[in-house]
Amino acid sequence: MVNGSPLPAAASVAEAEQGMGQPIRGFNLSLPRWAAFVLTLGVLVLLAQTAVLWLLGVGGIKAYAKTFISYFVPLAMVFTVVRQRRQVTCIPNGIVVAGGRQFLAWRDISRIEIQPSPVFRLPCLLVHSNTDQPALRINLFLLAPKQREALQTIIRSHIQAA
Repeated sequence: MVNGSPLPAAASVAEAEQGMGQPIRGFNLSLPRWAAFVLTLGVLVLLAQTAVLWLLGVGGIKAYAKTFISYFVPLAMVFTVVRQRRQVTCIPNGIVVAGGRQFLAWRDISRIEIQPSPVFRLPCLLVHSNTDQPALRINLFLLAPKQREALQTIIRSHIQAA
């Protein structure tokens, strides 16, 4: 988002980043962390499905597991493979999040804070703006620990420079 409005659609993340300047640093998702997150989500879906079907008195545990394996596992694999790995890109003008769908200029960043996400209580970095733009939410769980520290250091250095 630029000043509260979405960025114009680009054919790829690379084109969106290129239009805004050469990237300073990109932060990719940690594939093992993403796979663990998807599998945990799948187990929760299976438990919910089992509970609902058990309450309705339909089928048995084998039917529930078969349904889960035949639908969720291939979907999770495809989702993991085709999902964009790039989560955050720092460019000279600001920070690009969510594959180019959100942008916040360095001069507009007021502060950052780490809060747990509402559902799974996983750590999220909130980048607050001193304009009326909503805060950027960056899922820190999906970044490797060294990437978390590097991202926070880059953002803090730009806040201090402004």
